[in-house]
Amino acid sequence: MSQDPSAKDLRNVIAFVLADGQLDGADRAFIDDLRVRAGMDAAQAADLVAQIQSGEATLKLSREPAEARRIIELLVAAAAADRSVSARERKLLARVAKHTGLDDATVATVIDEILAASAVDDAEVEAKLEAIYAGFNTWDPAAREAKLDELAAHGHQAVLPLLRLLESYRTPDGAPNGLDLKHIVVRRLGALGDDRAVYYLIQQVNIGEQDDDITCPALRHAAAEALGRIIDKDFPATDASVAAAREWWAADKSDRDRYDRLAL
Repeated sequence: MSQDPSAKDLRNVIAFVLADGQLDGADRAFIDDLRVRAGMDAAQAADLVAQIQSGEATLKLSREPAEARRIIELLVAAAAADRSVSARERKLLARVAKHTGLDDATVATVIDEILAASAVDDAEVEAKLEAIYAGFNTWDPAAREAKLDELAAHGHQAVLPLLRLLESYRTPDGAPNGLDLKHIVVRRLGALGDDRAVYYLIQQVNIGEQDDDITCPALRHAAAEALGRIIDKDFPATDASVAAAREWWAADKSDRDRYDRLAL
């Protein structure tokens, strides 16, 4: 998949991930990255989603072997955006592949290759976490952002390590508290767009009104903004957004139950 994606590629991915009727956080993050690389603006992508949801646009496949495999690789990458490919997704990929002339063995090989390529070395992640705790207090703001970017570059496999940083009572060596670190962490979680982070972000929003070693207005603002990015709500970093996020969580029991179940 070395060539830049096209508008047709984006349409195929959106149609594929919408096969179950909804887009989760990992889907949205993958699609957003793809649309940027395809040179499409957000409004155009939203229109395309609406067309597919209404049945006006569907998958456009090819039976030319090289192009068929490229399309399957792209769809597998979309399925594996959360670093797994479910049984339902495997069945759907097999059906799509059949229309292109590819066999089940080829699809299985592509899945194995992409999952292997996206695998994260746990020891490497642990080393990065330890380096963050050891050096964070000595780094300037740009270095702090860069080091957290290195961790977030693991994509959706970075969600659990980032949540560990957010939930931990451990503070960076020499720092009075962990608020500056957590402020960067919640922004990275918002950028990753993974639904599993919602429960933890709302806990940061709901933690209270105090300004101390546990929370502060800036952290609550950032958590509300990150939450909004994941659930597709306009929550800019303000007190009003904190209040709106709390109201959303309190009011919608079905959403609350779903995000509770996703908590790690």
